[in-house]
Amino acid sequence: MVVMQGKYNLPEKVGGADVVEALSFQCSILYRHWRFRLKEEHYGGKTKAQARANKPLTIDNEAWVWLVDEYWGSPKQERISKINTENKLRLKETPANGSRSTARICYDMMNEPPVFSTQDLEGSSEPVEVKQKPIYVRLFEKTKK
Repeated sequence: MVVMQGKYNLPEKVGGADVVEALSFQCSILYRHWRFRLKEEHYGGKTKAQARANKPLTIDNEAWVWLVDEYWGSPKQERISKINTENKLRLKETPANGSRSTARICYDMMNEPPVFSTQDLEGSSEPVEVKQKPIYVRLFEKTKK
């Protein structure tokens, strides 16, 4: 945290959010995704010896051996991976949100302009707002296809 503040001239808060905390959170997510891609490309479906031999050029040997043997290959991590795989296979519905979170989709739906009908109602030429399904029903239909 101090390293970020020393290297960059960051304000403490932007829009009420702690800048350093937000950057740290984002960096941790990016690091986890990077490690996941490494595992997919260089470790998945291989023995430890094959994975050690398949080291990416961007990682030093000591760090790669630690990742393969001590992290991905540890009994604790293999147990966690097995449990996560079993839990994922138990899901009856898979999310179809894409890259947007459910909260973001719901927020966007609440901010959509109301739908108006151009059809006359009882002789009036004024546009009439069409009655829509409740937001939770529309959200379910949009994300669970």
